[in-house]
Amino acid sequence: MYAGDAEEARLEEVINQTEGEYTLLKVPHHGRLAANSETFFETVNPEYAVITSSDKNTEEEEVVSALEELGTTIYLTREGNIQVSSDGNSIQVVQ
Repeated sequence: MYAGDAEEARLEEVINQTEGEYTLLKVPHHGRLAANSETFFETVNPEYAVITSSDKNTEEEEVVSALEELGTTIYLTREGNIQVSSDGNSIQVVQ
């Protein structure tokens, strides 16, 4: 799921309409915490999460902690390029 710059209201729509889990989540708002972020993460329950961040604009620790509690593998762009590929059945994430 590419959440991009989804605002709190859009995250709430996803929470209310989503059935099933997502393999990969591009975390919204560069890893900034929204009021419903934890519920959103629990709903989509991603295996992998990509957070676009930098040394000047780092992700919030609460976001990282919430994803880690779900067992999500987290990739941060501030740590280098991230490549995601798929054969249609599975995905591979390389950093």
